[in-house]
Amino acid sequence: MKDAMDLFLKVQEFLEKGYKSKAMNELASFLAENLKTDKVLIFLYEPMRELFRLVGASSNEYESYIGKHKIPSQKLKNGEDEIKLKDLGIDSEEKGRILPLKFGEEDLGFILAVGPSIQSTTDILEKVGGALGFLAKYRYLEESVHKYQLMSRFTTLFERTRDLEELYTKVLKVAVDVLEAESGMIWEREDEEYVLKSYRNLEEDAILRKRVEATHPFFSKFKEGTSLILNPDTSLELNDLVDLKLKSVLMSSYRVNNEIKGLFVFINKKERKGYRPFKKFDDFDVSLLAEITRRFSLALSRLEYYERLKEEIKKLEELRKRYEKLIEVQRDQLMKMETVYNVSQAMRSSYSLTNVYKILLLGLIANRGFNFDRALLLLRDTKRQVLIGKLWVGPNSGLTPRIEGKIFHYKGHPILERAVLRKRIVYVNSKIIESFGENLRDILDVLETEEFIVMPLVGRWDTLGVVIVDNRFTKRSISDSDLEILKLLSESAGLAIENIMNYEELREKTISLERQKDLIDYLRRFSESILQNLDAVVIVLDRDGKILEWNKKAELIFGYPRERMIGSRLENLGVEFENILAVALKVFETKETISMANYMFTMEREEKYFDIRFSPLWNPSGTHIDGVIITFEDVTDRYKMEQERKRQEKLSALGEMAARVAHEIRNPISVIGGFIKRMKKHIDEPETLVRYIEIVLNELERLERIVSEILEFSREAKKLEYTEFNINDLVREVYTLFEDPINKKNIKFQFDTRRENITVFADRIRIKQVLINLIQNAIDATSENGNIRIKTEDMFERVRVSVWNSGSSIPKHIQDKIFQPFFTTKIQGTGLGLSICKKIVEDEHNGSIWVESDEEGTSFIFEIPKKGE
Repeated sequence: MKDAMDLFLKVQEFLEKGYKSKAMNELASFLAENLKTDKVLIFLYEPMRELFRLVGASSNEYESYIGKHKIPSQKLKNGEDEIKLKDLGIDSEEKGRILPLKFGEEDLGFILAVGPSIQSTTDILEKVGGALGFLAKYRYLEESVHKYQLMSRFTTLFERTRDLEELYTKVLKVAVDVLEAESGMIWEREDEEYVLKSYRNLEEDAILRKRVEATHPFFSKFKEGTSLILNPDTSLELNDLVDLKLKSVLMSSYRVNNEIKGLFVFINKKERKGYRPFKKFDDFDVSLLAEITRRFSLALSRLEYYERLKEEIKKLEELRKRYEKLIEVQRDQLMKMETVYNVSQAMRSSYSLTNVYKILLLGLIANRGFNFDRALLLLRDTKRQVLIGKLWVGPNSGLTPRIEGKIFHYKGHPILERAVLRKRIVYVNSKIIESFGENLRDILDVLETEEFIVMPLVGRWDTLGVVIVDNRFTKRSISDSDLEILKLLSESAGLAIENIMNYEELREKTISLERQKDLIDYLRRFSESILQNLDAVVIVLDRDGKILEWNKKAELIFGYPRERMIGSRLENLGVEFENILAVALKVFETKETISMANYMFTMEREEKYFDIRFSPLWNPSGTHIDGVIITFEDVTDRYKMEQERKRQEKLSALGEMAARVAHEIRNPISVIGGFIKRMKKHIDEPETLVRYIEIVLNELERLERIVSEILEFSREAKKLEYTEFNINDLVREVYTLFEDPINKKNIKFQFDTRRENITVFADRIRIKQVLINLIQNAIDATSENGNIRIKTEDMFERVRVSVWNSGSSIPKHIQDKIFQPFFTTKIQGTGLGLSICKKIVEDEHNGSIWVESDEEGTSFIFEIPKKGE
């Protein structure tokens, strides 16, 4: 610290942040340096507790004492300017000189200078005392202003709060904030007891008693109703009421009509950020609480007067409502009588049963009608002796789906039987429900209310159903006049519904007969139209082979008119039809559909091809077959196009094959021709001739290999020689053939299998050819120091073999074409190797082969049946 401003700021930092700021340690070091002494300890006076507290030291050896070490003021003798640290309770044999800190005439504390000599102290101690005193006063005033600002909240609170319980809660909340109390309570006098009306910042389990006798020692301290501050030793009686550690207690009474009404009790001052010498309630808090209780007393008096006034107004309002209600009841009865008339007229004028139901129920819930909340219609099923849910209307949508089709048994039911069989309106309330208990559970679970009316719909001779009305949501009571008026509606609605039911029954029977007649005519015409206009021949035979149906397409294709064919036998039409009849008769045996594709008929020296389908004609009951439906679809054009397509494909394949063969053969022939010419020139050089002959022989071998592959691909499948062998032995055998080229490229070869003996029944030579092709391709695709892995797996009914190499991945568009004949990515080769593999695996062994490729490498995988197919 360089000047007085730095000193001022350090004091301010200590007051704002407290001990953790270390500001007083720095101030002590500054003082030790200015006083030319070894060590300085700073003690501040706390007047409420009459003690000095160590707040800072220039040496770290006193760190554990800072903020915790306290010295009672009586321990320092007046006029004593030198003292041992040991006498102050500090573990040290050193002595220190006491230098008082003052702000004017006010004692703030003292500085204990430990050391051999001290420079002039007056100036520096005045600065320290001035900074401490000024900032402490300023902070105290600042806190006081903040409390006065909080007090202004009471004005708004007292003006706006009308509820007594709300007033207790809100006043206590603001008072706790103003007084900076940890917790607060309001106890109110009721006869000879005090009752806890409200509390703040107290856990429920910390409250030991909420009601206590008025003679309790704690409340006896307030005979005059003054404000009072209690220390822990003078407030021990409070421990009977709350389970808290007491440091400081502030309490005051409040009055209503000059009588003590209750007490405010505030427990413990909140710990604030920074340093403060006053850690308990003080006289300023007492004055604030006195003002709070005064204003609260006025607010309570005002509220009590307001409540009394409200009661008087309420009585007058009840008288007014009583007369208005009598008028309203009379008006309501007239309106309901008018509703009965209007609903009855509307039901009689309607011929729709659904509309009549809606008119009735809507009239019961309409605002200008009976104004019930909900109306539920249950219709009677006399055969089953039950009521069935039909319609439910009310303020909520989705009521009808809850009861539609729901069954209620009225026989023996305490309420429904009375309504249905005795034709009486039944009023149900909580007393009746209590009497019958679980016997009413079916209705109560649906209605979810304890007051409702069950109204029967009475026809000329019997009850047609019931309507249940209630006021579940509005809770309006049901009057005796409602029951009397509903009796009129019950008879009128029942007769109207009965008339419409009779009319509906008659109308539905008439309409049903007309519809059945129209439907039969339509189906007959529709079936005949479909049959005759089908673009396929349809012939129907009975069990004796006689023709039951012969459509227009049959007339057109076979040239025989329908009138002539009906009733004749099919075999009379020719040899081809004899075969058709034989297949048709098999349908009676198999009872399943039979299909024939590309069946040839010779008509007027022209060949026609048909897809024929024989379907059983089941009788309506589905128990036996009455006949066979034969359909002929003319596929002559399709058959000829298919044959032409196959011919074109053969020509295309032949052309491609010829071009590829010519290309592959030309290269070795050119090489052979070239070297024969050279041999003529070097006829006298035996060594050269031997070398050239070797080259010619290699090219001849290559030419022979090309021709062999082409013959292998193009020849028809030959008879396979199936034998049983171990696929793992075959893999090892093929590996032996390629061991030299694998070692030459330094390829790491790996063979994986979980079972040593995997037996398969197949053509060993042909499967060996597949492995040779796949391993040769893997060697070609793998660079030096690469990897090849062969894996065999037993897949229960099948055997899987995969050949993986670490070469470059194969693009997707190449994977799609890789098994096509003559497709290759190599500079040399016919492109038939993988096509031959596919032919051997899939065509000859009924297996499958595919390729999988990713960034790590490529696998060629094939599967064949273990037992051979």
